Amino acid sequence: MFRLLAAGLCLLLSACQPKDAFDPRTVETDAGAALVRAVLADCPEANDQRKMCLTLGPHQAAASEEFLKRFPDLQPRMLPHNRVTVLALNGKPRVLEKSDGITTGDLIILLQINEIKPANGNYQAIAAWAFKDSLRRRNYTIVTNADGTFKVEPGAVIEEK
Repeated sequence: MFRLLAAGLCLLLSACQPKDAFDPRTVETDAGAALVRAVLADCPEANDQRKMCLTLGPHQAAASEEFLKRFPDLQPRMLPHNRVTVLALNGKPRVLEKSDGITTGDLIILLQINEIKPANGNYQAIAAWAFKDSLRRRNYTIVTNADGTFKVEPGAVIEEK
């Protein structure tokens, strides 16, 4: 039952692509960091939660510790992938924190950066957030500013629940 629920959550946030098509280095960049901040800002639950987890690519790979260190100022606090689990609560899959193998019961916001691809000097991206029964997956354009910083512009919503 647990595997079915975990698989359902993975399918909910992932697109169908060959697993070998994704390289985390395409996301763990300055543009990717700007996108993480924009996706979090797009999540209405972000102000009410204490913790979140970031996954990369269509199969929800763990973000590297180096990349996670780029977000010490973010609230909610970023947890590494190995501190998160999916369990059924009242028959529904929920993303929860675990510590020393024990589930704490704290619900977690899940952020997923599915892809970032170069496009005419800028980038096109697909990213999502999920919390409880809500999620939003959308397109984003990451514009490269003249000073080397990035501006993230939300695009069309692909899926919302």
